[in-house]
Amino acid sequence: PAAAVAVHRTLSQFTDKKLFIKWVNDIYCEDKKICGILAEALSSTETGIIRAVAVGIGINLSTKDFPKDISSVASSLALENADRNHIAAGIANELFSFAKKLAAREFIPEYRKYSYVTGKEIFFIQGEETTNAHALDIDDDGGLMVLLESGETTTLRGGEISVRVK
Repeated sequence: PAAAVAVHRTLSQFTDKKLFIKWVNDIYCEDKKICGILAEALSSTETGIIRAVAVGIGINLSTKDFPKDISSVASSLALENADRNHIAAGIANELFSFAKKLAAREFIPEYRKYSYVTGKEIFFIQGEETTNAHALDIDDDGGLMVLLESGETTTLRGGEISVRVK
């Protein structure tokens, strides 16, 4: 979530378009994905303590034509003369700022504010199972709180979960 907010803040400085964060790792513009973020915690096998986090960020800044199979779901900011160095530096600065006080979770209100899924009907895929739900909110740890068709509420955490808006 901190990486998503860092990217959102930075990209918002370069466009007037409204950007949203799709739980947990995508940035959307006009209902299409423009950025994907992957994060992996590197922990000690002996203690289980997280020693580092690797973050990969892929942003479609200026692509005009997408392959037919993804053109309905992918887009770009269409920044013809995007200064990639300024964008990378902005994201890095935001990430370093968050890293210094990660436990304070100061980014969560902003993460909630720009949520693409909150209030929407969704389905999520976990392993081989697809589940329909209604996205309720983002919890204080960045989990997606959902209402299942059974009436039960649960919170989705990171990992191998794919969320899609209906």
